[in-house]
Formats: sequence, C-alpha cells, structure tokens
Amino acid sequence: MYASNEKAPSKPPVRRFAGASTDFWSGKVYACTTDQITLRLRSAAQDRSASRASMICHSNFVIYFREAALGPDPARSGNKQQTQIKGDTMKQQVMTFIAAASLSLSALTQAQGEMPTLGSVEGWGCNMNDGQSMNDLMKVVDDWNEWSDDQGISTYTAWVLNPIFNANADFVGDSIWFGYSPNFTEMGKTLQTWATEGHKLNERFNEVWTCSSHSEYATLLVRPPSEGPSSAVVSFRDCTLNEGVTSPDLMAAAAKWNAYLDQSEVTAAIAYHFPGHGNPQDMTADMKVSIWRPNLESYGRDADLYVNGGGLQASQAIFGDVMSCDSARMYSATLVRSGAPE
Repeated sequence: MYASNEKAPSKPPVRRFAGASTDFWSGKVYACTTDQITLRLRSAAQDRSASRASMICHSNFVIYFREAALGPDPARSGNKQQTQIKGDTMKQQVMTFIAAASLSLSALTQAQGEMPTLGSVEGWGCNMNDGQSMNDLMKVVDDWNEWSDDQGISTYTAWVLNPIFNANADFVGDSIWFGYSPNFTEMGKTLQTWATEGHKLNERFNEVWTCSSHSEYATLLVRPPSEGPSSAVVSFRDCTLNEGVTSPDLMAAAAKWNAYLDQSEVTAAIAYHFPGHGNPQDMTADMKVSIWRPNLESYGRDADLYVNGGGLQASQAIFGDVMSCDSARMYSATLVRSGAPE
C-alpha cells in the first residue's frame, strides 16, 4: 500500500477476489474470529482478564492472540521449521502489540467513554492488462457499486491507489485496490458475499487487470479524518519500534504528535496498520503508517512545515526514541465507494 504490492513475494496471478475464503473456513467464521480480538480487548480493558473459553472461532488470528495472551503452544511450535518459527514469533509480537496498543489507547480515550475498534483493511496489488486503462476499470467499478448496493453492502469503503512518488524496486504493480471496513465482521460479510455472489462481475474485473497479491491489516485510526471518506493523496511508511519501546510509549508519542499537528493546523489523517494474512513471511516492520491529505497542495503546505518550519525537529524529538521508519511512498487515492459508518 501501501504495501500490499510492495516487496511482495512472487505469486502466480489470482483473481481479484478469488479464494477469498481460502485462509479461513468461511466469511462468517473469519468475521467471528477476528472480532474476538476486539471483544477480548474490551474485556481486558474493563476486567484486566479475558476468558479462554471465549475463543470459539478458528483462524490464525485466534492462534496469534492466544499466544500474545498466554504464550506459544509447545505442541504447535515443536514441529515448526525454523523459518516458520521466525514468522510465528513476528506475528505473535505484532498481535501482542495490537492488544497492548489498543489498551493504551483506551486509557487515552477513557474520558470520552470510548474503546477503540480496530478496522479491517484489504489491499490488492494489480497490473493493468494489455490495452486496458483506469477508464476501463472505472466502468466496471460503476457496475460493482450498483451490485454492492443491491447486495446490501453498506459499510465497505474503497479507493484505487496509483503511484505519485515511488521507487520501481519497491513497486511491482500498476495500481492498488484499498478496501476498508470499520470492523472485521463487516469485512467478513463483504468478502463472503463477493466470494459467493460476485463471480460474473469478478470476470469483468479480470478482463481489466490482474492482481497477484492480497493482504490484510488491522487498522487503528490514531488521527481520524475531520470529514467522511474522499479522494486523497496518501503516503505510506514501514515502521519498526525501537528496542524496549512499549505500546504506551507509542501511544503517548502519537498523542504528542497529534497535539503538535493541531497546533500547526494540519488536517491530515493518520492510521497505523498492523499486518495480518497475506503479508510477506520475511516482513520485519511492526506496522505501516499512512498519512492521508485532501490534495497535493495540502501536502506541499505540510511538507514546508516539516522541512522549513520545525516539523522535522519536532518529529525527531517525539518519535526519535520510539520508532524508525523507511522512505515514504505517495499515491493518489481515488475514492470509488464510500461506506456508511457502523
């Protein structure tokens, strides 16, 4: 995103939504499973405990969350290849951090009586087929929107991302499909509906582009947009927490940075994306950070503040001891569907 198609491992082309349920038994089970994360976080925030009996669904998310809370299962880990152990360890650490980060953020929002919910993001890395263009894609998108309305898909928001600033070495697709749902239940419903009812329309998408990567993220809005979804320019960076940094450290830094941006009248929205299914096994970053701005003019203003107005120094003072991030990539994000909030 993004990264769904940045530094992605080589895979044979797949249909845009083909195999949408191959990583889990069904969309319903997937939704049930992943929303257990949020339910258990809410329980932990209130009771500081969570019952193992509540884990009634089956998916990697459940296994990762169990390991985050209780430690790895020796029966599972004993037969792992070394590379798989490394991958599971990384995922365990990520899920531990998601849980702790949500609890930390809940402390910051306790005054408002709100508990943050992790949204669900899916990203497809796609290449236009020969002779096809964005105009051809948008014709299919128009029909897809009508189909989505008829199917009662109301909370799914989607953008098509095209690169503005990027390195060819990091970018292996022409465009990115970036879909967001306010929680995993809604995303699971959308994926299940598409997998069971969208075959004919899917063939239309396949005529326009070929998508070879599909990944998902648990997304935390640390600086929500001031208005509803819109077309935008968005920057992504891969970020890694420094040694010894805890989620409260990150959340405290995010709060300080938000205060600085408010004082500087910066309107950008910011989200943290924690990797789930479909990410490279050798991924070392803890998360992706996306920054959404309404247009390039607003980006230019923010860039001047950052480069010439003390923003760089403020950022280093706030985040320098917390995390390190790689070079940013920027995309134009064309809104193709605006879902209603949950």
